[in-house]
Amino acid sequence: MASRIHRAAYRSPRTGGNMTRRGSRHEAPEVSSLLNPALIALVLHRGSTTHRDENGAGLPFVYAPIVSAVSLYPAARATLTMSVATQFTTWIDRNPDIQLLLQPRIAGVVPFVREGLLFALTTDVLRLDSGALIPGAHGPTKTIRGASSDMEAVQRTAAYMGRWLARTGNVSTVCAMLGVTP
Repeated sequence: MASRIHRAAYRSPRTGGNMTRRGSRHEAPEVSSLLNPALIALVLHRGSTTHRDENGAGLPFVYAPIVSAVSLYPAARATLTMSVATQFTTWIDRNPDIQLLLQPRIAGVVPFVREGLLFALTTDVLRLDSGALIPGAHGPTKTIRGASSDMEAVQRTAAYMGRWLARTGNVSTVCAMLGVTP
């Protein structure tokens, strides 16, 4: 009896079928509401726009989880100088714990980034061009606005990360310094 009730609680109200991973019993409601595809699409749009503005190229696809994890993690945001003059290596050297803190967060955000990318690509918020993300036709306005100061900080950080990563050079070096594999 309990298993029937348990299974029924996770059926889609529209189709009657089982729900996908989003909103399932394997995900806390806070995670589901915070890491929604639209938010990830917004974060990646901000990062890809500033990356393109900085060096004329799209944001490399492998940076998507890095930009998302750093932007959405308050402790990581707090360590950033928000100055592109600061070298990426200097940031890592000044914050030795950041590599250990970010590794699991970057890996953990990958499924959410996939959903956000799918949403962004199908709604033309982002486009994929030669393995890089470029802004699509339906992105947000240039002005960063949010319902809260935290939401504005997330967007500002994503924009900063796009500019900053455009200046760092080699993608594999950035990934190696963070201890993640592309």
